[in-house]
Amino acid sequence: MCEIEDRVAEALTSSEADEIITDLRKLVEFTEATLKNVADGHAKLVDLIHRRIKRKEKVFCSKYASFHLPEIVPILDSRSEKEAKRLVKELERNGDYVESDDSQQNNKDPDRYKKHCANLLRLMNELRKTRGCQTISQEARSCLVLETWSDDD
Repeated sequence: MCEIEDRVAEALTSSEADEIITDLRKLVEFTEATLKNVADGHAKLVDLIHRRIKRKEKVFCSKYASFHLPEIVPILDSRSEKEAKRLVKELERNGDYVESDDSQQNNKDPDRYKKHCANLLRLMNELRKTRGCQTISQEARSCLVLETWSDDD
């Protein structure tokens, strides 16, 4: 393993990383009520990794946390971020939501992950409203994004 990978592995096997994941495990679901906790947990992981390698690995940290808690922690990547933002803008054009911030894909934006999560919640709420779903599983969230990807492919 290279030195950076070793330092990331050390960080993720630390008690601090365990505490972050343990705190996230206390959340029952991903909702508006848990958004702040999810975003805070993600920020703590980003900070933990940053202290070891001097890089803010927002995408990696979201994937790491989502691996442990797929129903609670959404993944941040450029494609899902772009598609969620596009769909939210489509809802905004229909008058359903207030205009969102255009700085979302700016990697230096400290609230990038939280904004992405908020967009996902908007879309999940739209599914609840239009399809009558009371709970949204990981599969439903994946389908929402996969449906939009098939339009581009």
